Amino acid sequence: DKQAAMLFTLFARAAHVDPEQVDAVLALTGDTGAGETVYEDECLDCHEEDGQGMGGASLPEEVPELTDQELVETILSGPWIMPNFVNLLSEQDVADVHAWLRQRWPE
Repeated sequence: DKQAAMLFTLFARAAHVDPEQVDAVLALTGDTGAGETVYEDECLDCHEEDGQGMGGASLPEEVPELTDQELVETILSGPWIMPNFVNLLSEQDVADVHAWLRQRWPE
């Protein structure tokens, strides 16, 4: 189930991210509306609506500081205690949430 998968990825730590997958995500056009839905479905429980989250990175502070490549790698790899989404989200889902994060917390 989804909760078991999230717990597994939580303890698995950061996943290896294929640079070609990052490039493929960045070549896509993200849909911010779809990205908001991905955030609500996959990220909101931990990062919360304001992006401050539960003891992790502050998205309003961190997102503007990351390059597009770093942000996509972070979404995919799940650094620190964040679950990785490398095998849980499609490349389009990652592109969509990337676009939404950039819109929500611009550089």
